[in-house]
Amino acid sequence: MDATFDFRLIELDGPLGQQVQAVWSASVSIHSEPVTKPLFSDGASGAFIILKGEVMYHDQSYKQGVHWIPVKKQAQFITMSAGVEMVGFRFHPAKNKDHYPIFHDDFGYVEELQNTHSDKGLFAILLNTPQPERLTLLCEWLEHNIKSDISSNALLSFIGHIDHKAELQSIEKHIPLSLRQIERQFKSQVGFTPKYYQRLMRIRQAIHLIREYPTRNLVDLATQAGFSDQAHMNREFRKLAGMTPKEYQVSKQ
Repeated sequence: MDATFDFRLIELDGPLGQQVQAVWSASVSIHSEPVTKPLFSDGASGAFIILKGEVMYHDQSYKQGVHWIPVKKQAQFITMSAGVEMVGFRFHPAKNKDHYPIFHDDFGYVEELQNTHSDKGLFAILLNTPQPERLTLLCEWLEHNIKSDISSNALLSFIGHIDHKAELQSIEKHIPLSLRQIERQFKSQVGFTPKYYQRLMRIRQAIHLIREYPTRNLVDLATQAGFSDQAHMNREFRKLAGMTPKEYQVSKQ
């Protein structure tokens, strides 16, 4: 276990879990070198709240405050400086801050986060709360402020049926819209096509398998993740993950 970097994640369920897929926290020791980690795309947007320190993301510097992270088509790398403390949350694909009134009133700046009525004190409370308790606090705030949004039910049902191997045409029977209609909604709300999303799901499945079985043969892993062969997986990893499967596997050993 890396004593200089602490990362915690809670996957959500229940009513809140239908809107937000996870909350997370990260911190870097004050005595550490900067820590760089890949953020693999899953077709979702979210936010991170930097409580202390400085973060480089997508070639831009971010300091103390609340920052929205839009959907990205490829993996991005985040570099956290020594002493960074941050928390964040991630919506499901096709969900974003525009669906929730609480985020319409200049949520994105420290001063407004502290002084507007709806967000009063959240940043300060997070800052003064021990890291193990911050995720519980953030979950409670989200549960209180995020109300159920059902505007994308058909699209969300479609997304829920997509995995790394599913035939997209076979999913049509599970939704009340035609495949052409749902594809238009998908591209409008997610930002790319269902087929592209499925490519991302294959990458995420391969990442999951490598984490679970870091010494497994990559040829076997490629077919299990839904790729036609290892060469196919290598090409997709380079395009969408910014590295090769072997490089990621070595990092997990």
